[in-house]
Amino acid sequence: MSQSTDSRNAPSGRALDTAVAEAVLGWIWYEGAAGVYRLRDPQREDVAAMLTEGMIWPTTERPEPYRTDGVLPFSTDIGAAWQVVEHLRAQHWEVTLLCWAADIPTQPVDHPYDCRFTGYVTPDGGGLQTLVAHKRAATMPLAICRAALQALQLLPPVAATESLPSATAPVQHRTAI
Repeated sequence: MSQSTDSRNAPSGRALDTAVAEAVLGWIWYEGAAGVYRLRDPQREDVAAMLTEGMIWPTTERPEPYRTDGVLPFSTDIGAAWQVVEHLRAQHWEVTLLCWAADIPTQPVDHPYDCRFTGYVTPDGGGLQTLVAHKRAATMPLAICRAALQALQLLPPVAATESLPSATAPVQHRTAI
């Protein structure tokens, strides 16, 4: 799924959760019983077992009809959102989370939660480039999801010969074309 700019400012809910599962965590669409497609985490043992046993088949694009009932509520639940944080940390992104006090007049009261992902890449031609994804929102899970999607948008293009399953390769190893 190609990410649009709109998903980086999307409201919390199933559409944003699905975008995060696909783009950030690298979840894959699988065809299952009765031709229904579901988004699943390929790292889970039960998904790997179903794939091995031929009970499900991966597909590269979002098919129709599809169901998102297995997608975690990343944008509304801090436990689910924390999986996004840990995934990006494992990809060498630095994470900064802030919650602004309600009585600070210079800070917007309706968006007190702040998430920042900082990554470093070495584009072709040398030199270190710093990437900063920063979002504020009414809740911390929403700020995390929006910043995670923005972080992936900041990555330089990857050469066609390199694999590109979302954020599975460490950030500093990505290079521009």
